[in-house]
Amino acid sequence: MTRLFMPLLTLGCLLTTSSVLANTTKPAPANSSKHTTAKGHSHDPAHSHKAHVHGKALLTLALDKQQLEAALEAPAESITGFEHAPRTADHQQRILMALVNLKQKPLQFNTEAGCKATDTKVDNPFAGGGHQEHRDFDARYRFECATPGKLRSLDASALFRAFPRLKTLNVEYLLPGGQGSTTLTPARPRAELRQ
Repeated sequence: MTRLFMPLLTLGCLLTTSSVLANTTKPAPANSSKHTTAKGHSHDPAHSHKAHVHGKALLTLALDKQQLEAALEAPAESITGFEHAPRTADHQQRILMALVNLKQKPLQFNTEAGCKATDTKVDNPFAGGGHQEHRDFDARYRFECATPGKLRSLDASALFRAFPRLKTLNVEYLLPGGQGSTTLTPARPRAELRQ
Protein backbone atom coordinates (compact mmCIF):
# COMPACT_ATOMS: atom_id res chain seq x y z
CA MET A 1 0.00 0.00 0.00
CA THR A 2 1.36 3.41 -0.87
CA ARG A 3 2.20 5.94 1.80
CA LEU A 4 -0.42 8.25 0.27
CA PHE A 5 -3.24 6.17 1.70
CA MET A 6 -1.64 4.95 4.94
CA PRO A 7 -3.19 7.73 7.10
CA LEU A 8 -6.65 6.64 5.98
CA LEU A 9 -6.10 3.19 7.46
CA THR A 10 -6.04 4.67 10.94
CA LEU A 11 -9.66 5.68 10.59
CA GLY A 12 -10.52 2.04 11.32
CA CYS A 13 -14.21 1.45 11.00
CA LEU A 14 -14.81 5.01 9.79
CA LEU A 15 -13.57 3.84 6.41
CA THR A 16 -15.51 0.81 5.35
CA THR A 17 -14.78 0.37 1.66
CA SER A 18 -11.57 -0.68 0.03
CA SER A 19 -12.34 1.59 -2.94
CA VAL A 20 -11.40 4.59 -0.79
CA LEU A 21 -8.02 3.04 -0.01
CA ALA A 22 -7.20 1.60 -3.43
CA ASN A 23 -5.42 3.62 -6.09
CA THR A 24 -7.82 2.34 -8.76
CA THR A 25 -10.57 -0.20 -8.98
CA LYS A 26 -11.23 -2.92 -11.54
CA PRO A 27 -14.81 -3.38 -12.74
CA ALA A 28 -16.67 -6.40 -11.40
CA PRO A 29 -17.68 -9.21 -13.70
CA ALA A 30 -21.20 -8.61 -15.03
CA ASN A 31 -22.63 -11.48 -12.98
CA SER A 32 -21.01 -10.52 -9.66
CA SER A 33 -21.71 -7.88 -7.04
CA LYS A 34 -18.08 -8.08 -5.86
CA HIS A 35 -15.25 -5.96 -7.22
CA THR A 36 -11.54 -6.34 -6.82
CA THR A 37 -9.19 -3.48 -6.13
CA ALA A 38 -5.90 -2.97 -7.94
CA LYS A 39 -4.21 -4.44 -4.85
CA GLY A 40 -6.20 -7.68 -5.20
CA HIS A 41 -8.55 -7.16 -2.25
CA SER A 42 -12.11 -8.36 -2.73
CA HIS A 43 -15.02 -6.20 -1.65
CA ASP A 44 -18.66 -7.22 -1.54
CA PRO A 45 -21.01 -4.21 -1.33
CA ALA A 46 -23.60 -6.36 0.45
CA HIS A 47 -21.20 -6.59 3.41
CA SER A 48 -20.22 -2.93 3.41
CA HIS A 49 -21.34 -0.67 6.24
CA LYS A 50 -21.78 2.18 3.77
CA ALA A 51 -24.91 2.11 1.66
CA HIS A 52 -25.13 3.35 -1.93
CA VAL A 53 -27.79 6.04 -1.45
CA HIS A 54 -28.71 8.51 -4.15
CA GLY A 55 -28.31 12.13 -3.08
CA LYS A 56 -25.67 11.24 -0.47
CA ALA A 57 -21.88 11.16 -0.61
CA LEU A 58 -19.07 10.28 1.78
CA LEU A 59 -15.97 12.40 2.33
CA THR A 60 -13.11 11.13 4.49
CA LEU A 61 -10.26 13.38 5.61
CA ALA A 62 -7.00 12.35 7.24
CA LEU A 63 -4.14 14.67 8.24
CA ASP A 64 -0.63 13.26 8.67
CA LYS A 65 1.94 15.95 9.52
CA GLN A 66 1.43 18.49 6.73
CA GLN A 67 -0.30 16.17 4.28
CA LEU A 68 -4.08 16.17 4.15
CA GLU A 69 -5.76 13.34 2.23
CA ALA A 70 -9.39 13.61 1.14
CA ALA A 71 -11.42 10.80 -0.44
CA LEU A 72 -14.87 11.45 -1.90
CA GLU A 73 -17.27 8.69 -2.89
CA ALA A 74 -20.62 9.55 -4.46
CA PRO A 75 -23.22 7.58 -6.43
CA ALA A 76 -23.06 8.50 -10.11
CA GLU A 77 -26.77 9.35 -9.98
CA SER A 78 -25.99 12.12 -7.47
CA ILE A 79 -23.32 13.52 -9.78
CA THR A 80 -24.60 12.98 -13.35
CA GLY A 81 -28.28 12.17 -12.80
CA PHE A 82 -27.95 8.58 -14.05
CA GLU A 83 -26.02 5.36 -13.40
CA HIS A 84 -26.78 3.33 -16.52
CA ALA A 85 -24.34 3.25 -19.42
CA PRO A 86 -24.43 6.59 -21.27
CA ARG A 87 -26.94 6.49 -24.14
CA THR A 88 -26.84 9.99 -25.58
CA ALA A 89 -24.46 12.84 -26.33
CA ASP A 90 -26.02 14.66 -23.34
CA HIS A 91 -25.05 11.76 -21.06
CA GLN A 92 -21.48 11.88 -22.38
CA GLN A 93 -21.39 15.65 -21.77
CA ARG A 94 -22.65 15.23 -18.20
CA ILE A 95 -19.93 12.67 -17.48
CA LEU A 96 -17.27 14.97 -18.93
CA MET A 97 -18.51 17.94 -16.87
CA ALA A 98 -18.65 15.82 -13.72
CA LEU A 99 -15.02 14.77 -14.19
CA VAL A 100 -13.96 18.38 -14.84
CA ASN A 101 -15.84 19.69 -11.79
CA LEU A 102 -14.48 16.98 -9.50
CA LYS A 103 -10.92 17.64 -10.69
CA GLN A 104 -11.27 21.36 -9.95
CA LYS A 105 -10.99 20.58 -6.23
CA PRO A 106 -14.46 21.45 -4.94
CA LEU A 107 -13.29 21.50 -1.30
CA GLN A 108 -11.86 24.48 0.56
CA PHE A 109 -10.30 24.74 4.02
CA ASN A 110 -9.78 27.76 6.26
CA THR A 111 -7.00 29.97 4.86
CA GLU A 112 -4.99 30.00 8.14
CA ALA A 113 -4.10 26.33 7.56
CA GLY A 114 -2.53 27.17 4.20
CA CYS A 115 -3.70 23.96 2.50
CA LYS A 116 -2.77 23.87 -1.19
CA ALA A 117 -3.90 21.10 -3.51
CA THR A 118 -0.98 19.04 -4.82
CA ASP A 119 -2.64 16.03 -6.45
CA THR A 120 -6.06 14.92 -7.66
CA LYS A 121 -7.30 11.61 -9.00
CA VAL A 122 -10.86 11.05 -10.18
CA ASP A 123 -12.03 7.62 -11.34
CA ASN A 124 -14.60 7.53 -14.13
CA PRO A 125 -17.21 4.91 -13.15
CA PHE A 126 -18.42 4.75 -16.76
CA ALA A 127 -15.02 3.80 -18.20
CA GLY A 128 -15.01 0.30 -19.60
CA GLY A 129 -18.76 0.23 -20.23
CA GLY A 130 -20.66 -2.69 -18.83
CA HIS A 131 -24.12 -2.86 -17.34
CA GLN A 132 -23.48 -2.15 -13.69
CA GLU A 133 -26.50 -1.49 -11.54
CA HIS A 134 -24.67 0.96 -9.26
CA ARG A 135 -21.75 3.20 -10.15
CA ASP A 136 -19.81 5.54 -7.87
CA PHE A 137 -17.50 8.43 -8.59
CA ASP A 138 -14.34 8.16 -6.49
CA ALA A 139 -12.13 11.23 -6.16
CA ARG A 140 -8.97 11.55 -4.12
CA TYR A 141 -7.29 14.83 -3.28
CA ARG A 142 -3.97 15.52 -1.63
CA PHE A 143 -3.26 18.86 0.04
CA GLU A 144 -0.06 20.18 1.57
CA CYS A 145 -0.91 22.34 4.62
CA ALA A 146 1.65 24.98 5.66
CA THR A 147 0.14 25.27 9.16
CA PRO A 148 -1.76 22.02 9.78
CA GLY A 149 -2.37 22.85 13.45
CA LYS A 150 -4.64 25.66 12.28
CA LEU A 151 -6.86 23.42 10.15
CA ARG A 152 -10.29 24.21 11.58
CA SER A 153 -12.94 24.22 8.86
CA LEU A 154 -14.15 22.70 5.61
CA ASP A 155 -16.25 24.40 2.95
CA ALA A 156 -18.01 22.18 0.39
CA SER A 157 -20.09 24.97 -1.21
CA ALA A 158 -18.48 24.45 -4.62
CA LEU A 159 -19.29 20.73 -4.51
CA PHE A 160 -22.98 21.37 -3.83
CA ARG A 161 -23.12 24.11 -6.51
CA ALA A 162 -21.54 21.83 -9.12
CA PHE A 163 -23.81 18.88 -8.27
CA PRO A 164 -27.32 20.04 -7.29
CA ARG A 165 -28.59 16.43 -7.02
CA LEU A 166 -26.20 15.98 -4.08
CA LYS A 167 -28.23 16.66 -0.93
CA THR A 168 -26.05 15.27 1.88
CA LEU A 169 -22.29 14.99 2.38
CA ASN A 170 -21.27 12.80 5.32
CA VAL A 171 -17.81 13.86 6.47
CA GLU A 172 -15.56 11.66 8.61
CA TYR A 173 -12.18 13.03 9.65
CA LEU A 174 -9.05 12.11 11.53
CA LEU A 175 -6.83 14.96 12.71
CA PRO A 176 -3.88 14.87 15.14
CA GLY A 177 -6.14 16.13 17.92
CA GLY A 178 -8.91 13.61 17.38
CA GLN A 179 -11.51 12.27 15.04
CA GLY A 180 -15.07 13.24 14.29
CA SER A 181 -17.88 13.35 11.81
CA THR A 182 -20.41 15.82 10.56
CA THR A 183 -23.05 16.12 7.87
CA LEU A 184 -23.14 18.92 5.31
CA THR A 185 -26.03 19.99 3.07
CA PRO A 186 -26.54 22.67 0.42
CA ALA A 187 -28.09 24.86 3.15
CA ARG A 188 -25.19 24.12 5.54
CA PRO A 189 -22.10 23.49 3.36
CA ARG A 190 -19.47 24.50 5.97
CA ALA A 191 -18.28 22.65 9.05
CA GLU A 192 -15.89 23.13 11.91
CA LEU A 193 -13.32 20.35 12.20
CA ARG A 194 -12.64 19.74 15.88
CA GLN A 195 -9.02 19.01 16.80
